[in-house]
Amino acid sequence: MRIQKERGKEVLAIIPLNLDGFLFEWKDPHAAVIRKRLATPPEQIAELRCELTELATQADRIAETLHSIAERLERDERPDDSE
Repeated sequence: MRIQKERGKEVLAIIPLNLDGFLFEWKDPHAAVIRKRLATPPEQIAELRCELTELATQADRIAETLHSIAERLERDERPDDSE
């Protein structure tokens, strides 16, 4: 809507997403132009997957550490029966 208001006319916009690889096999005179408008270029997708995997691994480590700390705190708060 903003683009339409700025330009004073109807504007059709395409935001291409490469979901299944077809975008790179597509034979059309406009295909190259559309491919340049990719929301996320293919080379960045692999990088993003690696980063996401690393973040998930770090999150798992943090969760394990917090769980371990919670268990230790719980043990320390229990009354000692030997008194």
